Amino acid sequence: MPVGYDGKPRRFVREHAGQKLFDLADYRRRYAQYKTDSDLQAAHAAAAWFVTFDDHEVENNWVGEIDQEKDPREVFALRRAAAFQAYYEHMPLRRSAFPGAAGMQIYRRATIGNLLDLHLLDTRQFRTDQPCDDGFRPRCADWADPAAQMMGRTQEAWLATALKQKKARWNALAQQVMMMPLDRRTGDEPAPIRNMDSWGGYDAPRERVLKMVEGPGNMVVLTGDEHQNYAGVLRTEGGQGDAVAVEFVGTSITSGGDGADRRIGENRIRARNPFLAWTNDRRGYLLCDLTTDQWKTDFRTVDTVTRPDGVIKTSGTATVEHGRAAVTMT
Repeated sequence: MPVGYDGKPRRFVREHAGQKLFDLADYRRRYAQYKTDSDLQAAHAAAAWFVTFDDHEVENNWVGEIDQEKDPREVFALRRAAAFQAYYEHMPLRRSAFPGAAGMQIYRRATIGNLLDLHLLDTRQFRTDQPCDDGFRPRCADWADPAAQMMGRTQEAWLATALKQKKARWNALAQQVMMMPLDRRTGDEPAPIRNMDSWGGYDAPRERVLKMVEGPGNMVVLTGDEHQNYAGVLRTEGGQGDAVAVEFVGTSITSGGDGADRRIGENRIRARNPFLAWTNDRRGYLLCDLTTDQWKTDFRTVDTVTRPDGVIKTSGTATVEHGRAAVTMT
């Protein structure tokens, strides 16, 4: 029986068919299994989807042509190509995303009238290897490596150009891993700890992006990966400088089991990260409502995902006023 983040056993919701994924048949089988889920089918039918991948569409914490098993690059490249093909076959993507020898064009832009300019990023294909040997690590010199890349030079230049055009009232980055440089210490550890697979391990690229968005107070970053809800302010200088944007991290739909309203150690996390406004450890999704003057995000959660009778509620509401990089929680 699997174990949840709280250390307690939880029952299987779904047993995966087949082996660990390596070739095209493996990836196709896994997508076929998930696409038979009636709730997922209903979600696809209910709304348009703008999709972008993170790590588990290929393998945990992969970057570029590097996997966590340290397989030869040419071997992992074959596996990644199979994963990209299956992803393209099963997800709502345009012809421009068709995978080729150089990879897959997944970063792109969607403008919703003059209200929202949505930039969907790719922080996997063009990233340099995680510093400090990956994982949750105490401070190391490679955090601040000026040569480190999160998006790669070409995508970073594309984003800078798009942001300068100022096409809409609000800008949003829809991307994969937490941008807030969260200190993860929950005990008496002597030095700050960060997640090396997040922007917390890439100080130089994060500062360059925050430099792009400083000033207007109209940037919201929408993030996944953490399997928890977070709301906070993005500040320059490793979280100590000027407030330039707001970040909302959306929880998982089912991963992590039922969860809890609060995770163990949250009080210490909040105390060490003053830019963090709110957290929650339930499963669910974000519901964003935009007007010209206000961005409102409801953190919608359910009390259980291990049974089909979960009750949905709004666990918290975050409000951002246009022109001000600050978040108010209610």
